[in-house]
Amino acid sequence: MSPRITIKRLGGGDENNSSDEQEWLDHVTEVFAFKGTPREYFQRHYYFDPYRHHPPAALLGLFADGILASSVRIYARKMNVREGMVVSVAGIGDVSTKKAYEGRGYAKQLLELALVSSSQQTALADSVVIGGTSRPPEVIIGLLHTRTAIPFYRSQGWTSLALKRCLFGFGPLEWAELLDISASPGSEVRVVDFDSPGLVSSLASLHTQTTTMLTGPLVRDSLEYWQRWMRAEATSINSRRPVALFIPNGVTNEASAYAIVNYPAVTSASPDVDDLQATIGVTVTVKEFCTSGPLAEQNQKLRSLLKVFWDLFMASSEAVRGGCAVEVRVLLPFHPSVATKLFPGKKFQECLDEGFMVKGVDRELLDVLTSSEFTFFDCDAF
Repeated sequence: MSPRITIKRLGGGDENNSSDEQEWLDHVTEVFAFKGTPREYFQRHYYFDPYRHHPPAALLGLFADGILASSVRIYARKMNVREGMVVSVAGIGDVSTKKAYEGRGYAKQLLELALVSSSQQTALADSVVIGGTSRPPEVIIGLLHTRTAIPFYRSQGWTSLALKRCLFGFGPLEWAELLDISASPGSEVRVVDFDSPGLVSSLASLHTQTTTMLTGPLVRDSLEYWQRWMRAEATSINSRRPVALFIPNGVTNEASAYAIVNYPAVTSASPDVDDLQATIGVTVTVKEFCTSGPLAEQNQKLRSLLKVFWDLFMASSEAVRGGCAVEVRVLLPFHPSVATKLFPGKKFQECLDEGFMVKGVDRELLDVLTSSEFTFFDCDAF
């Protein structure tokens, strides 16, 4: 006998104050246990999201005979599109079905319902202009990211946006030279204090300056988003999570540049044939870098931020021991047209991610999105 199916909107309570939110946390923790994703990850993304009660945000659950079998979360966001355009986004995340209920189309039902319900709600953006025509503030983009289910989403009408990033490789001497800024000393570098409203406002301003003319970065126009969501996504390096650093602007505590960098991935050591010295491979992922000013100045600021980050990493790393030769790869979050200007003349490997996908857009907007140099800062990932 087929189970009795009901779909409910979950949540709506304050932190740790809703029984169905706790049921959902139990559910996604169970479904994603194979990936090792901790419950804390879902709690952080839910309770630290200042837009979680703002339409079209929603938490949808499908119940089979009273058991939460599948769920989808909708994130309310705004996205920059080239030429200063802003569009409203229904971000689709945490798509999850218990193993016992897989193959029954439950997630598909929820995905379809998520887009339909989102289009009927008031969105965050005031308006969007495409081809000179002003449009009402409806949600016009469903956006998601997947690493393993691209064929499935394509079969459901989703279109990939090709995200291209640049991976630069540095040998031990090259890396030392890059970080040697003694000939042109960099500015003081500090760790970001997210409790400082003035500093956070300056970070937000730099982010806006950097991303306004790009396609893909999400709009961050809420101080609460910076102090809750961004704080949680950019914490201490000693916890093996990202660290946020900034360069003060003269005598003020405002930022003239900032970077958020992941704790590096370290590969195992291998002996050098000539001198038996171990070689360590390290990948440094710059989640975002925002600044202003001439290109040469931007390059100098990035080097200064990387130097302090590297010093912090080396001081806390158990994997990199003295006497090891270190080969470093730096992943920048920009399209090659931008990234190559930060490391001029340096060869790079292009990294393609087709997992960012959109649905629910008209042909004109889809053409704009697919023909643009799509950029996304991972701290905004949902």
